[in-house]
Order: sequence, then C-alpha cells, then structure tokens
Amino acid sequence: MIKNIKELILKSAKQETQEERVSVEIVYVPEERDHHNQYMSKATVVAACADFNSNLSNISPNLYHISNTNKFEIIKSWINEIDMVSPTGEEVKEGTWLVKLRYSPELWVEKKRGNVCGVSIGCRGVVNPETGEITKVSFSPD
Repeated sequence: MIKNIKELILKSAKQETQEERVSVEIVYVPEERDHHNQYMSKATVVAACADFNSNLSNISPNLYHISNTNKFEIIKSWINEIDMVSPTGEEVKEGTWLVKLRYSPELWVEKKRGNVCGVSIGCRGVVNPETGEITKVSFSPD
C-alpha cells in the first residue's frame, strides 16, 4: 500500500527503469537454406511450429545445445502473418516462424552484449540428402 506521494513517485520511477528482458527471435524462415544448407517448405515450417507449440511443456530451453537452463523461458511461438520490418530494421517475411523469449537478468546482460544471439531448434526430422529439404519435423518426446 502506498502511504504518500513520495513513495508513489519512487515506485513509478523504479517501474519505468526496469527492462522487460524480452526478445522476439526468428526460429526458421521457410524456403531459405539454413547454416547446414538445409531448408523447410512453408507447410513444414507451419507444421513444425504447431508441433513445437503442442509439445512446449516437454521442451527444456538450453544454451548452446549443451545444457538445459532456467535462465530464459519461451513465452510464445507463432508464424508471422505478413511481410514486415522489425524495429531493428531486419526484414521478416510472411511465413517466418518467430518465438518470444524472456531472459533472466544475468542472461539478459549477455544478450545485450551480443554473447547470446539467435535460437536453434532441437528437433527430429527427415532430411533429403539430395535436396537438403527437411520434412516430418517433430518435438514429441516419443
């Protein structure tokens, strides 16, 4: 309970200076080759996002594919519905899979320094060795 105007001002100032520690990241762009020279069709990206969302309770965030962590949480994941430009100037195509993350205070410092960047999906799928197309993406624990 706020007892006086000074306390109200101090409380308001404190709230204004706290960062949300949230970022929106690109998970996968359909029809574009990734760092492994592989790609997913638009339909596969949509299906992968849906499977990811339905298995979110089974997915443990991890850092660098090394260890699970509680230093960030997945808030939501979705398919971008329109071509757009992010506030940082990055073009984001329609059909791109995006994820919203919230970071711990200490990991947020590393994120702002550029030491933590991008996301990677840890999933199973089938890769066509001739074309590099990924299909049948699954996040199910089975």
